[in-house]
Amino acid sequence: MALLHTSDFNQPSTSGGVPLAGAKLYFYEEGTTTPITVYQEKALSTPHASPVVADASGIFAPVWIDTATNSTYKTVLTTSADVTVRTVDGIVTPLIAGAAALTSPAVGDKLPIVDVSDSDANKVITLENLWKIQTSLTAETDLAVGDEFGFYDLTAAAARKVTLSNIFKGLDTLTEITSIDAAADFVPLYDTDAAVVGKVKPELFGNTTKTLTFIIDGGGAAITTGVAGYVEIPFACTITAARALADQSGSIVVDIWKDTYANYPPTDADSITASAPVTITTATKSEDTTLTGWTTSITAANILGFNVDSVTDIELLTVSITVTLP
Repeated sequence: MALLHTSDFNQPSTSGGVPLAGAKLYFYEEGTTTPITVYQEKALSTPHASPVVADASGIFAPVWIDTATNSTYKTVLTTSADVTVRTVDGIVTPLIAGAAALTSPAVGDKLPIVDVSDSDANKVITLENLWKIQTSLTAETDLAVGDEFGFYDLTAAAARKVTLSNIFKGLDTLTEITSIDAAADFVPLYDTDAAVVGKVKPELFGNTTKTLTFIIDGGGAAITTGVAGYVEIPFACTITAARALADQSGSIVVDIWKDTYANYPPTDADSITASAPVTITTATKSEDTTLTGWTTSITAANILGFNVDSVTDIELLTVSITVTLP
């Protein structure tokens, strides 16, 4: 596309107002002394001589710029004796309808301006140090520490990314985690747009091990035998250990019963401890992590009952049940 150069068409003159007869106008690549070719007509078929020389009245003939090859340029105006009058560097051609699409930008590339009236909407020109664009982007699927935030080309057949500095990180292909280690793994976040739900791991902020506590109090005297009370378990879980902690040395056997809320109260027929109830024998504490014969699964809203089968001396007892959540 041809652009008419206009910045030097006011009649150049001396400080006293005398026209600069025979003044000279040089055209260079921006920031250099490399000459560029300028033309006498819009068709860009007849080049001007370099420099372009003004007539006796100091007026220059029209000068046309080929914007396809010169998006920016520099001019130097001199007298007929080559004394510099002024230099203008970084002149920007304001619109290029025929520019080539920018497909591989690098650091230092410039802002594209799109000629929306042109049949090819991908054509651009550049301005100085404002922004960068890339019309053909490569998908980035393997990110590491220090990688950068992705912007997506939504018009592409597949979502593509360009990156900015240190804002955010993401993955568009994630691996599903199906087994979580409660002691070491993290809470998953889900990419709901992925074909297979994927997971990434943020900081650990919880685990799946809980403790259920039931206290049997003799009120200052030895605990009596029989039903000591009931408790509802509002979540599903699995028993993994049972511990008994007494206020003093003695012996005690506590059976645990389980039934649904609809069948409340549970009875001896609902025992979950088989032949291994919670037991302290002439001691202050006991622990069972084997749970031989126990029914260890608990359904949400199950009722647990605690029954003292036998007791000697102990006046206060804490039964601690360790469970894991699914």
